[in-house]
Amino acid sequence: CVDKCPDGYYELDNQCFKCTDFKYCRECYPLQPDKCKRCYPEFPLYQYICQSSGVCPDGWFIDSNNECQKCSPYCAYCNDIKKCIKCEPPYALDALGNCVSCKLAGQVQVDGVCKNCTDPSCEICRSNDLGDCEQCQMKKVNYQGKCLDTCPVGTFIKGRTCVECEANCDKCFDAQTCLECSEGFVEY
Repeated sequence: CVDKCPDGYYELDNQCFKCTDFKYCRECYPLQPDKCKRCYPEFPLYQYICQSSGVCPDGWFIDSNNECQKCSPYCAYCNDIKKCIKCEPPYALDALGNCVSCKLAGQVQVDGVCKNCTDPSCEICRSNDLGDCEQCQMKKVNYQGKCLDTCPVGTFIKGRTCVECEANCDKCFDAQTCLECSEGFVEY
């Protein structure tokens, strides 16, 4: 006779019975022995089941009570509720470890983290090259991925992008109208 059932067992009608998952479960519910209440320390509790792998599923973390708790919204991996390590796509980590959508002008998602474009006057840059701008702020023009105040010589403005003049033309109004030919060439 014992005064208390050992770990992995539950008491019912003054008798000890094995919990269904007695290898991992330290304490289960007497009327539901397949549902664990407390696991052994190396096996966290997730939805009444002890995790034999020793880890919580993706999107969950182990709290101080050895129970799996849900990470913050849109977080795929975290160490605790306050600090996400990796976000679910299409969300990205901000500087505080929160999952956010990179919606601010001049930000792009790179490897799951919001990064700022290199040029502060760039609204949209490429994620594989933060210095290559796709769209500049309203008062700027885009020339070969760079934001400028005006188009350089040998180009003309089309929308908000600088486009090269035709060959042998130093200054043009559009693709068909050359205003000044390169040295050694004449208008035709």
